[in-house]
Amino acid sequence: MKKIVFFVLVALFIAGNCFATNSKEIKNLSKEKKPALSASVKKVQSFIDKVKSVDKNSKKSAMPKKTVVFNEQDINEYLNYLVQEKNKKLEVDNVKVKFVGNDILKAEANVIFDLAEVFKQEEDSLIGKILKKASNFKNSFDVQVRIFSNKGKYMVVVQSLKINGIKLPDTLVQVFVKHIGKKQKPPIDMTKFVDLPYGVQKIEISSGIITIKL
Repeated sequence: MKKIVFFVLVALFIAGNCFATNSKEIKNLSKEKKPALSASVKKVQSFIDKVKSVDKNSKKSAMPKKTVVFNEQDINEYLNYLVQEKNKKLEVDNVKVKFVGNDILKAEANVIFDLAEVFKQEEDSLIGKILKKASNFKNSFDVQVRIFSNKGKYMVVVQSLKINGIKLPDTLVQVFVKHIGKKQKPPIDMTKFVDLPYGVQKIEISSGIITIKL
């Protein structure tokens, strides 16, 4: 389940599970496979390490009032580096994020995910039946979300979601979002504003870039 959160909620804070990895883990991975770390990977990881120097629930950032900007190349290289190094069974691949603007982003990925678990209550839905048959296969996800954030709070609104090329109606999108929220530790209501981690105050998405205000 963490894999799908990593993908679908990629912009909650530079992409879902980015903060699950620190520079020490990156170095250990480097020793194992000796990958050549790109400038983008080093740039994003350096920022994450600094931000994580305070408690996740802290209201004050490690870099108060600082503004950091990343472009699509930075984020895509970092995400795909994590995918290659951390997912030994390649449960996620072909991750691509696009910053559209107006706080909207699009993300694509192939993910091994139990769709039957998500749509088990949607037996009367034709789309639900079709998607359930793809259980535990590598499924393609294409999602567009809008991030609302201010004063240390954020909310993600899923504007559209395609699974294996099938665009889900709003009712099934809400089923999916609710399921993801319940699987979090602790569970969260993804229809409400919640706290941004590590004292982050605001996330803005412009064409080609994401801006993080601390």
